Amino acid sequence: MDDQNIVVNKIPDDLMAEFLSKCDLRLATHPELREAYQEKYGLPFYILPAVVPHYLRLISLPKTLTVGCGSLFPKARWLT
Repeated sequence: MDDQNIVVNKIPDDLMAEFLSKCDLRLATHPELREAYQEKYGLPFYILPAVVPHYLRLISLPKTLTVGCGSLFPKARWLT
């Protein structure tokens, strides 16, 4: 997750809270961002570094995504 809600308010708090509450997995790119989101929303976050090894890259999004599944990938160039 990129910071579009902590320092910059590009995503309104109520919308972000609704989105995050529905997530089963919440990822941040570094510990400081994880801590900021955990403190603000009281939800667990985990780290997924911005640099991803080649073997973890997705070639395409899985076709098995279900209705109601959502993701925020504002700078996810590794999804190519």
